[in-house]
Amino acid sequence: MVIGAANVDLAGHAARPARLGDSNPGSVTWAPGGVARNVAARLAALRAGRAVRLVSAVGRDAWGRQLLAATRAAGVDVGGCAVIAGASTSLYLSLHQPDGELLAAVNAMDVLDRLDALRLRREAVALQRAPAWVLDANLGEEALAWLLLQQQQRGAAAPPVFADAVSVAKCAKLGAWLPLLHTLKVNRAEAEHLSGLPAGGERQAERVAHWFLRRGVRQVALSLGARGLLLARATRSGTPTCRLQAALPVRVHSVTGAGDAMMAALVHSHLQGWPPSRSAAFAAAAAACALEAPAGAPAPQAHAVWRRWRRGLADLETR
Repeated sequence: MVIGAANVDLAGHAARPARLGDSNPGSVTWAPGGVARNVAARLAALRAGRAVRLVSAVGRDAWGRQLLAATRAAGVDVGGCAVIAGASTSLYLSLHQPDGELLAAVNAMDVLDRLDALRLRREAVALQRAPAWVLDANLGEEALAWLLLQQQQRGAAAPPVFADAVSVAKCAKLGAWLPLLHTLKVNRAEAEHLSGLPAGGERQAERVAHWFLRRGVRQVALSLGARGLLLARATRSGTPTCRLQAALPVRVHSVTGAGDAMMAALVHSHLQGWPPSRSAAFAAAAAACALEAPAGAPAPQAHAVWRRWRRGLADLETR
């Protein structure tokens, strides 16, 4: 079960270094997007036949119809998506430099506030049966509280919860629920905002990861951008395992969706029962696949992700 944002991504790629406040020549594309929607599509692709259900909200408009059709075509069950009359489907508008780096973005996601406890109750049976939940911090306070209280009430029988912090502006909503999270995925800025600690160097990043583990999170995935991924996992002995996985060399098309690919890889790794070293390697390769892919490209299967990993190792050895 993947619960959170589904939106249309409108991306502008400048042909030359873009200047804010000016019109910049380039290209504009659209693709189905949203953190939860992207994670769901990638989870469905990583293992053929895997049942993945998306719970989100879209408007009763042309964008909503296209978004649901594209998600269904990716192998995701969209029966949990509410179609709201009179609302507009969420849009994410981004502007990228020629190297793919994000220059600025605006999101219009008010429709997701309509995904309240009343609508989520309709998914109660499916939630009970799911082996894992993935939530994103785009969800409203009411939705997050309802979901995580359901998880808390089930105790030891509860499924693991994977949470994506999404952004500095939204990650604070997860702060009160850290003890109920199996995995928290954050970038450096989100980690610093939640913990109040610096995460600039490797030692600092480890201290921040340990801070989250001490508060009950069982696994922390701290994305360090071009420096890679720090994956920290709690152990029964009380001494956490920490794996710093270097980023693979990539030719970046767009940074949008790389974190979602990483999250899907972490959920897949958990369901496969992989150790931290294998999980971190797979997540790094999945992120590399997303960074290199053009907008709207189909998500890769697991064997393609591993091929990208082996190619990345060969590139590193050549360098």
